[in-house]
Amino acid sequence: MRVDSRMNKYNPRNPNRRAVEKRVTEIEADYTKRAKKLDAAFAAGNNSNPFLSAYKSYGMNGIDSLVVGHFGEVNVRVYLMVFCVLIIVMRTAYSYMFCTSTSVG
Repeated sequence: MRVDSRMNKYNPRNPNRRAVEKRVTEIEADYTKRAKKLDAAFAAGNNSNPFLSAYKSYGMNGIDSLVVGHFGEVNVRVYLMVFCVLIIVMRTAYSYMFCTSTSVG
């Protein structure tokens, strides 16, 4: 069964690798390549690679790519973001429910 006619996203020979995880790898490689080009163009004499190191300082080793597939599959970082938002909402709701603030009379 071929889902993608060009076979660049879906690989039936490796069913353990999901298409969204492959897309995340492509996004990270693309941004790393762009940062290296900026380092070569604007910081040629600087060996510290300021653009690449700035890129790597964001999120988990670069930007956090949130990828949603055609059939509703999402990558792991979407679940992590939903979990973090849920924790924040639960803490806020808990503080309002039980009036943990001392300013409420």
